[in-house]
Amino acid sequence: MKSAILPTQATNSDAYTSNHARAALAWFAKVGPNEWDLSIEEQCVLLGSIKPRSYHKWKKAALEGKPVELSHDMMERLSLLLGIYKGLKIISPAGRENLAGDWFIGPNNNPAFGGKSFKQFTIERGTIDSLYTVRRYLDRARGI
Repeated sequence: MKSAILPTQATNSDAYTSNHARAALAWFAKVGPNEWDLSIEEQCVLLGSIKPRSYHKWKKAALEGKPVELSHDMMERLSLLLGIYKGLKIISPAGRENLAGDWFIGPNNNPAFGGKSFKQFTIERGTIDSLYTVRRYLDRARGI
């Protein structure tokens, strides 16, 4: 997968920098396996079906605090995943934020998901649209 080179300094408010990429990837590398029970293969699917070797290389650099260059598509996916994470935490009852991970992994009875968990729904489809579907669902649950 060819990645776009991202500038170190953003030129406008919509630009992602290599430092944004580092922070987002370091966050996902910690949350994915720990709170969402994602295997390396599942993490790679959610990031756009990237090769595990590339993911390991980028993840290692990110966790070492080094800037990482990622494609716009992968940054958009990371942004959606962060929004999903945040949405789940916000709708969790006060003091029960640990439920957020369970809600990502557990079945959902909304017809849009066909009884599948957010995890299963997004991984089976592997599309950015599936991430947008979950994100919009959670935004509506939050009243936004």
